[in-house]
Amino acid sequence: MDNMNDINNINNVVGDELNKILESINLIPDDVRKQIKIDKENLFQLLKTDQIVDSVKNNAALKVSLSIQSLDILTFDHFKKVRALCTEEQKPEFNQLIQKMVNSVNNTQKGIKPSIKEGMPPADTK
Repeated sequence: MDNMNDINNINNVVGDELNKILESINLIPDDVRKQIKIDKENLFQLLKTDQIVDSVKNNAALKVSLSIQSLDILTFDHFKKVRALCTEEQKPEFNQLIQKMVNSVNNTQKGIKPSIKEGMPPADTK
């Protein structure tokens, strides 16, 4: 994670609880990421077939989507736990960090080189 320095500012107050959560997020997604890879490989293996039935293609694509959804939910739940550990003073900084990460992911998907440090609009800190 490139934003560990930002998280360290939050970590100064919440300490061990945050460290436990950060460690736990690194364990679970490996299985989910492997499943996403397998599901994507299965989807694109269909290209080797001359006659691709739409229902088979749609089912394979749905499996990819469900695996990605699983990872997104795990990530969301992780950050929800981390935010719950923050003080009221830390929550605006944490909200900005999350917004930067979301913007980075969205820009990467659009083909824009991500830059957490420059050019990011201010996050809603409410």
